[in-house]
Amino acid sequence: WESILPHYLRSCTCFLLCAFLFFALSFHGFYSRFARVVTRYLGNDTYPAIIDADMHRQARAVKDSNNNQKSKSEQPDRLPCTVECALCGAKMSRRHDSRRKASQEVWTCQNPECHIIVNLGDDALLTDITAILNRLIANPSLIEPGSGSAASPMEVRRLQNEADRELDSFEFDKDKAQKVLFALAKEKYRHIDNRQVKSYMARAAFEKSKLLSSFMPELFKRTVLKVRLDAGGNIALVLKNNQIIEKEDDHADDDNNATAGNAAADSPIA
Repeated sequence: WESILPHYLRSCTCFLLCAFLFFALSFHGFYSRFARVVTRYLGNDTYPAIIDADMHRQARAVKDSNNNQKSKSEQPDRLPCTVECALCGAKMSRRHDSRRKASQEVWTCQNPECHIIVNLGDDALLTDITAILNRLIANPSLIEPGSGSAASPMEVRRLQNEADRELDSFEFDKDKAQKVLFALAKEKYRHIDNRQVKSYMARAAFEKSKLLSSFMPELFKRTVLKVRLDAGGNIALVLKNNQIIEKEDDHADDDNNATAGNAAADSPIA
């Protein structure tokens, strides 16, 4: 006992010291400081370890489990796009706080002059996005085709007239006509309305899709540029053709039916 007792007392003292430091620092919330203190007790080339690696891992697990704040820049795992403020157009950042009982996600506008704060949970956000996607699947004609009949640029009109003259000429020069036609095609391609192409691709994607029962990241990524969020927690999708689509008003059909019913009641009976 005379040889074992000093080692036993030293081990007990070290254990009690570590336990005291853990509970004292946990009570005051200084988990990060405790982690640094515990790391020093793992030992190095100069000082022996007074706690083992398992105790250190348990202490870190307790620290991590009590960390309620997550990264401000963390985005929902299934939302691969930017969320912007509907009031000023600035980017909004998301913060998760598990201490909140209702909505644990908070969106904040990064514009200091605006800086609106919106409480909107990930589940509610994805549900509203899915509702808008289903609206477009049910009615792809909501997607506008683009400008289409915009006036041709002057250079296109000039090359078109020159090509017409070359093709109608009695002294047809094949090489010259080919050169003019290539220049015309190049100029027309340069002035293609990109919005028309993106509108066509988005409409085709929604026409091929079936109504969604849950959020579909693939369809969202192919058709949506960004999400707009206003102060009331209402969202809208900005499609890749820059068209804004909002969630359908749930009461619109009821109001229309009521209006139709009143009109029928007021009409004379034949």
